[in-house]
Amino acid sequence: MRLLIIINGILERATVYLLATEGSLIVQRAGLLNLGIEGFFAIAALVAYAVAVYTGNLVLAFIAAAASALAFNMIFTVLTVHLRLNHIVSGLAVSMLGLGLSYTFGVSLVGIPLPQNISMPMINVFGLELDPVIILSIVIAVGLWYLLYRTKLGYQIRIVGENPHVADRLGVPIDKVRYIATAIEGALVGLGAAYYSLVVIPEWSTGVTLGKGWLAIALAMFSLWHPIYAIGGSYLIACSDSLARVLPLLGVPVSPYLLYALPYVLTIVALSVVSYVEVKKKRLGIPTALAKVYSREERARKYT
Repeated sequence: MRLLIIINGILERATVYLLATEGSLIVQRAGLLNLGIEGFFAIAALVAYAVAVYTGNLVLAFIAAAASALAFNMIFTVLTVHLRLNHIVSGLAVSMLGLGLSYTFGVSLVGIPLPQNISMPMINVFGLELDPVIILSIVIAVGLWYLLYRTKLGYQIRIVGENPHVADRLGVPIDKVRYIATAIEGALVGLGAAYYSLVVIPEWSTGVTLGKGWLAIALAMFSLWHPIYAIGGSYLIACSDSLARVLPLLGVPVSPYLLYALPYVLTIVALSVVSYVEVKKKRLGIPTALAKVYSREERARKYT
């Protein structure tokens, strides 16, 4: 029984990471480095919790979270795609705005429990009771792989992230493609945030979402910008995350603060390895135009 509880905890946390990572991955593939994900993850988690508390409708809460994250993410898109502003500065500004708003409006929800009639339906898969969102996250990962490597839109996303000047000369609508990519990112991050606040941590408190957005950005890089690899990366981090909750219950004398830091330490180590290999000129699929502002009026510049 205890083993099943541990496995269930890993599956739930991995689902949050996977949905957010797939969202960050798709937008990075389009050449945008969106650091604002931390902010709109918090906004979506708050919206989901508020809708669930006041309506008692779980489906509506997920839809509202996805819509709010998508809408909030458009702020970053307008700043970077339309106004051609720096990705890093714009993302940090959006992140701080989202965190500030979640703190301000989330105070009224602290201590308010979810309605008792709210529960996820379960599906038996090989003896494991899984909720639909866990299964959906895997399906989405496979679907994004198909989108990126088997469709015209996926080809456009990848070429825009590699060399927007070439894409422009080929007639690819760069701004439209990037708007689509950020819309997909917002919706997926919103779903992950809703799942986190409604299922993984079914309560609301100040700062409950801190760090999840940053991990998603790093996991997209750790996964080499590949949707299928992101599954493994998300479950690895979820396993390390679960150790912080499991080991103390087993009586293992380890500092809980060290365990809580473990997912971030693993991510830093993984990113360091990726960066080292890239420096050694071993191509890992990093979008060469990532975080570079593109303007048709500028002279063509090399991204390789």
